[in-house]
Amino acid sequence: MTVQRIDPPGSNAAPGLIGQVVTTTGRRLIHLSGQLAWGRLRQLHRRHHAAQAAVIARNITTALAAAGAGPDDIVKEVIYVVDYTPTSPDHPGCPP
Repeated sequence: MTVQRIDPPGSNAAPGLIGQVVTTTGRRLIHLSGQLAWGRLRQLHRRHHAAQAAVIARNITTALAAAGAGPDDIVKEVIYVVDYTPTSPDHPGCPP
């Protein structure tokens, strides 16, 4: 499948992160279910949000590879975060 990301003039472009318009050609479309911060033994990683995000990213990469795809093939991604505030210990701006 070919993915083309387009940022029209005047759009809120974020090159390398998202495309304001995405077109695809080809016949294959892959949908992933919601991903949790579970390891291989189905244990939930309860450490800070950054560690959970790393586990989820690894799980997504594994799922995509099983379908013959990779992170560069992602067209849309939605992330939900629970119980996170700027004063959370893993927030980049929070003092150690």
